[in-house]
Amino acid sequence: MHLKEEKGVTLLVALIIILMAGIIAVLVIPQLKEKEKGEIETQCRSQMKRLSDAEQQYFNEKGTYTDSLSLLVPLMPKTVAHTCPLDGAEYKITADSTGFVIECPNRHGSIKNGHPDWQE
Repeated sequence: MHLKEEKGVTLLVALIIILMAGIIAVLVIPQLKEKEKGEIETQCRSQMKRLSDAEQQYFNEKGTYTDSLSLLVPLMPKTVAHTCPLDGAEYKITADSTGFVIECPNRHGSIKNGHPDWQE
């Protein structure tokens, strides 16, 4: 009988450990996902700022704004992407002679004439 009691206790301990691991996972995983989401949003906004700087530089050189990413990318640091880090979708740029708007396709924000729509 002593052997059966040990097996029962061992099984109970294993079940408790599995239950505790599950509870910890339920509490920690959403926080990690939220942190990752925030990091992606921050990176996206930083890239849009760099794109906005390139748009201003393009205006200083040409006297007009452009909605062409291919004309702005050479003005950006090579390490800065011109797509949203969430899924690689290109930023949407609209421009005319009076200004420009850069928008994230994943709704991380937009920049109008160099001014972001989010709080910094």
